[in-house]
Amino acid sequence: MNCTIRKTYYWPSDVTNIRTTITKSTMCAQNRLALRQYGTPLTFFNATKHLTEFSVDIFGPPPASKKANRFIRVITDRFANLTNSVALRRITAMYVASANIDAWVSADGPLDRILSDQGPQFMSNLFIAVMKTLDI
Repeated sequence: MNCTIRKTYYWPSDVTNIRTTITKSTMCAQNRLALRQYGTPLTFFNATKHLTEFSVDIFGPPPASKKANRFIRVITDRFANLTNSVALRRITAMYVASANIDAWVSADGPLDRILSDQGPQFMSNLFIAVMKTLDI
């Protein structure tokens, strides 16, 4: 339950009532189904070598920087926990793919595998095409 609601309101069965309402809500059920439609089975791969297997995610939005960057793309080498972060104005597939190429691929070569949270920018046709072109 939202902390703001807890500060303002309380009743003895608040958690139970909220869960019941969410469970019975048609709109909530449709949103849960929509999220499940695009998911793929969760897979995990062990990192066996330095600079081959990576995790990538988008952090944000924190307060905008002076250059109007509102997001941070974080990529981590899963074997060595080496992290690279890039500030981004937008998190479209084009911006995220460009950040990967400019900040990592151009310096250290192409990656072997990327693990992401399957966010829309990582699942877009453009991002997938760029990764296929780079043989990732």
